[in-house]
Amino acid sequence: MRIELEKIKEKGLGKRIQSQIKFYIINSGLKAGDSIPTEKEISEKLGISRTAIREALKGLEAIGIIEVRHGVGRFIREFDFEPILENLPFSLETNSKNYQEILEVRICLETRFLMNNITKYTKADVEEMDAALKNLERMLLHNADKIKLVDAHSSFHCSLLQVSGNRLLINLIKIFSSIHMSITVLHELAQSKKTRFIEYHSNILEAIKKKDPVLLEQRISEHFSDPLFDGYERLRE
Repeated sequence: MRIELEKIKEKGLGKRIQSQIKFYIINSGLKAGDSIPTEKEISEKLGISRTAIREALKGLEAIGIIEVRHGVGRFIREFDFEPILENLPFSLETNSKNYQEILEVRICLETRFLMNNITKYTKADVEEMDAALKNLERMLLHNADKIKLVDAHSSFHCSLLQVSGNRLLINLIKIFSSIHMSITVLHELAQSKKTRFIEYHSNILEAIKKKDPVLLEQRISEHFSDPLFDGYERLRE
């Protein structure tokens, strides 16, 4: 069955234009690498100006649905979580309610996946996690700038989850841990609290090395107990 684009009566409705294009892509059975109609063709089919079509296509490009090959045309892109995940932090308001919700989701995901994969860690995995922890400790204790500290914190937590092989999970944890670290701003805390923060992470790693799921769940709970309170207090200020 031939699928056609249908005219949109209302002008300037970018979301509706995008919906029509996505509907066309799905129902035409287009796959990654297939070309889509030109701006001119879409404009004629929808009865919308090429300027509005161009803006809608840029939106689809921004979220990773299509890609532009200059001098050739627009094509369906291989599905990629990155554009969606990169925009996620900007769609989250930094208030205590959203912070709590982010942290609750993160705790559930991280705990479940770590416990499910606790028997899968190899010697190479442990060495990678040890290196990530040492880097986090160095960044924290030597008052590294915020960007480096956030990256080190995210890298450690991602190293714990690499064994899962779940790219979406790792990207989500990277974002969540970055939001968490950005809000708590640990490099401004007292030295004693920095030391305790490192101990929390070290204890999680030790539980993984022992392959003890009960101990691991306890250590994760301890790790998130202080950051939960700290985040709330900072967002209320």
